[in-house]
Amino acid sequence: MSVQQPDIGQIDKKLNIEESVHEADIKYYNTRTAPVDFYGLYNPREEKAFCRMPLDKARAVSGSVGILSTYTAGGRIRFKTDSEYVAIRCVRPPRASIMSHITFLGCSGFDVYEYIDGKFQYLDSLVPPAKLTDGYESVVHFETRREREIMLHFPLYDRITDLYLGLQEDATLSHGSKYTYETPVVYYGSSVTQGGCAARPGTTDSAFLSRWLDFDFVNLGFSGSAKGEQAIADYIAGLNMSVFVYDYDQNSEYKNLEETHWNMYKTIRKAQPKLPIIMASKKTLYVKPSEREETFLRREAIMRNFEKARAEGDDRVFFLDGLTVFQDHGGDECTVDGSHPTDLGFYLIAKAFEPFVKHCLTLE
Repeated sequence: MSVQQPDIGQIDKKLNIEESVHEADIKYYNTRTAPVDFYGLYNPREEKAFCRMPLDKARAVSGSVGILSTYTAGGRIRFKTDSEYVAIRCVRPPRASIMSHITFLGCSGFDVYEYIDGKFQYLDSLVPPAKLTDGYESVVHFETRREREIMLHFPLYDRITDLYLGLQEDATLSHGSKYTYETPVVYYGSSVTQGGCAARPGTTDSAFLSRWLDFDFVNLGFSGSAKGEQAIADYIAGLNMSVFVYDYDQNSEYKNLEETHWNMYKTIRKAQPKLPIIMASKKTLYVKPSEREETFLRREAIMRNFEKARAEGDDRVFFLDGLTVFQDHGGDECTVDGSHPTDLGFYLIAKAFEPFVKHCLTLE
């Protein structure tokens, strides 16, 4: 005789996820027309779906980049309100988002941060229901009613076509403050750059660093699809950016890396002679024997390119050795599978990048 098991939310109320919002005094605002500030997204008020780069440019790189560019990794909105709660109603295509390695919250949820004592601090998450179809509603409540500055981090691995912000109908809503460094840091890389497998959208290395140093950023991480193609190099070379971080070692075989890595550097350096550029190799400590030779060949190729650029007189290029990032902190206990970081892994990556990015942001 089978016994039907209760939902875990019935046992532990803290794990229960409400699938709709029931506040009687709620008013929804279309974020595309509301007085909020978007960051990390391409032309968010005009595009039919939120995305990270123009769709034609993304498709010119590859079909997979065309798809992944519509995932909202690194997207944020900031605003001020005196509502005693913040709700969302997000619209998404009806598709499955659950993946084995990453939390549903990381894939499809939103993180809520509040500006407190001079920095954004984590407050709560807007969590998607397990039976997610074409969208969901979620709400977080505050203990008191007063004006707050709020930042929402968009999902890492989901496509959001519309986002509505729910506040008390008599609440104020206005633009947030500006970043100290308004010109964005641009990240290009693999699934690790995109955010796999952070538990929450706000716990990627780029999100950590953005909050610590107060800079805007654009996440151009494309899972399994960062190959250093000329089309993506040309696109990035035309972006307005304060620092460029490129980190696509994990998605590229040695032969491809040899053919593209230096070319990407030269393409971007030609377009932006004074731009600080940070090269990085794969963040890992343990390397499978079958992958060891290839991994070290790629690392050495990136190091050679760094040394070659320096030898040519470029003092605005830097190198982060990925093999050093986890070595004193549990090694590959910092990953979920020997490759994709846990939140601890992302924190350590952010700490490793911090002195480089901090220095680059202050260069004149």
